[in-house]
Amino acid sequence: MAPKAAIIHRGPSRSVFGDHAAYMSRVTGLPVVESDEGLDFAYLLAWDKATAPACPTFVPYKAILLAHDKRSQATVFGAAGVPVPETHLVDTADAVRAFPARHPEQRWVLKWPLGCGAMGHQLIGPETAITQLWMPPFLVQELVELETPVVYRLFGVGGATFGWSVRKFGPEAPRSPWVAVARGAHFERVGEAPAEAVAQGRRALAATGLLDSFGCADLLQRPEGEWVVLEVNTDGISEFSLREFGIPEITNELNARMGSAVQAAVNRIG
Repeated sequence: MAPKAAIIHRGPSRSVFGDHAAYMSRVTGLPVVESDEGLDFAYLLAWDKATAPACPTFVPYKAILLAHDKRSQATVFGAAGVPVPETHLVDTADAVRAFPARHPEQRWVLKWPLGCGAMGHQLIGPETAITQLWMPPFLVQELVELETPVVYRLFGVGGATFGWSVRKFGPEAPRSPWVAVARGAHFERVGEAPAEAVAQGRRALAATGLLDSFGCADLLQRPEGEWVVLEVNTDGISEFSLREFGIPEITNELNARMGSAVQAAVNRIG
């Protein structure tokens, strides 16, 4: 008997995904359902339970949790030797406010640990607002200052990495340290990925359990040349990775690889 597989999509966070469940159904050939009951395998999107689904998921549940919380990523990256901007987990709001004075050699960012699109990130200074929505530990990270702010992206599906691209602001867009589409940035194709960038992106995806399933790594290059990883992202629980970003050839390759990798995973279950 063929394994029963589907896209699980349930709970209040469904609205965050828009039409992504239907999009992924077309890509993978799997139906969209609200329950994990009776499933042998699933692609997990929106989810409202505190524990993993009862069946295996294409992106492992623990990997989704790591991608969702940048504090957890920081811990895992440190253990795996992934190069990142200097990063600290700070226990109190007072210690966050005092951090720049104790480390005046550079500027520091208080990063909102959940979500994507640089939502909530703040440069630490007199105006830094740490409300009750912020829960310790607080993620403090070095601001890598670039003459032209850019962020590079590398995709990973089924163990292969591809889709090297850059996210940047157009000449008319307001400049910001947060190079996010939500803040007016756009993607461009930039040729072959440097070997060091690929190596570090793969290391970050492997450390978080995303390399053999699906994830994307965001990187930047320091002025002196070193490649560092900012974060990784994937689909699941309350967020997803953008698919339509203005480079059709990468989107088409991503969808083709995703469809093949999911179907291969379903077949292995059988």
